[in-house]
Amino acid sequence: ENQSPAQQRRQAQIAELIRITWGFGKDFSVNEVKHVLGILSVNSFVVHDGAKDGMDLIGLYPWTSLISHCCAPNVKIITRDDSSYICESTLATLAGSEIVASYHHYYYHLFGTMYRRADIKHTWSFDCICHRCRDPTELGTYVSGVNCDKCKYSYLLPCTLR
Repeated sequence: ENQSPAQQRRQAQIAELIRITWGFGKDFSVNEVKHVLGILSVNSFVVHDGAKDGMDLIGLYPWTSLISHCCAPNVKIITRDDSSYICESTLATLAGSEIVASYHHYYYHLFGTMYRRADIKHTWSFDCICHRCRDPTELGTYVSGVNCDKCKYSYLLPCTLR
């Protein structure tokens, strides 16, 4: 749906690899394979980023795939050397509060709302409307604000989400 032509070609190549090369063509239609690839894309986590050895690995973990995204998370997901994971609290969280994690890498927290929201939309196909994205000051960080040249104390802020 929101895929570029290059992404569509890549998904078609992977579907053909699974169906033809690996011999699953009789068991699964192209649409079924694409559906499963979509589930993996949206719900999986990077287990190994491949920076050192060129091998990227993703893992699908049933419990963490249920955690919603927020640009101001209250847990972080840590992958262990054995590819298992832990969810570690980053804030004091009241009983009954939703547990939320950032789907972005940690350094995305330094980027402004427009950039983060565009990446979420492109990568996970939804519009982030978390409390940080709805706040033009980004919870008082003013990351997306432009500093006033004259007074140096005020900020020009982006429009709020509609």
